[in-house]
Amino acid sequence: MEYKELQKKLKAAAPKTTLSWEQYFKKRKKKRKIILLITLVIFFIWLIIHNAKTEYNAELISVIVSNNELAKASQIIDSNLATDEFTRDQLPSDYYTNKDELIGLYAIQTIPGHAIITPEDVKRFIKADSMAIELNENEVAFTIDGKWLESKLPQLIKGDRLSVLVSNPKRGIDDTVFIVESVEVIDFVRDERNSSSNYITIKVTSDESRNLLYAKSQSLAITIVLTQ
Repeated sequence: MEYKELQKKLKAAAPKTTLSWEQYFKKRKKKRKIILLITLVIFFIWLIIHNAKTEYNAELISVIVSNNELAKASQIIDSNLATDEFTRDQLPSDYYTNKDELIGLYAIQTIPGHAIITPEDVKRFIKADSMAIELNENEVAFTIDGKWLESKLPQLIKGDRLSVLVSNPKRGIDDTVFIVESVEVIDFVRDERNSSSNYITIKVTSDESRNLLYAKSQSLAITIVLTQ
């Protein structure tokens, strides 16, 4: 009983800490001002970042696009390429801004006209010393350039069929031997001013590709014959 009486006396003697109404509202008003100020600062920071990002995405960038449809396994030349402008948010993660980076590469899939060309669309030869790229299982696109041709290049168009013959008396091959017969032309470029710039890309099997690579490694002269 005495303990409870002592608690009451201590409580009565304790100083009062309750704020007056005026002090209470002043404190709340100050707190609201601080919250409002912090909110405004955050909003302006967001606005600056948002505007900078919008301007960055709206910036036009010149990139390389296909001037015309590029067939699968066709080699890319300057006339296949054009330049177009896109905003950053329209662009893929990887793209080309320089034609020279693409000239001489091969399309590993059909590229529609006026499409942005990406590294996933193109490829060099599978090996540094190869002249072929894989299409599907046991199907290879093999390119024969003008420097390798022994005879005058026949007039060809995509879809024609041709055969390849080799001969080299100096290496004991007196007869003309067919190493590829009646294969499809999938790309053809003819340069009247410079025959070494001519090239033919044909669709062959893996075995035919190996035969062609062997013939080239042995410096065997080849002849192209248009077949039906």
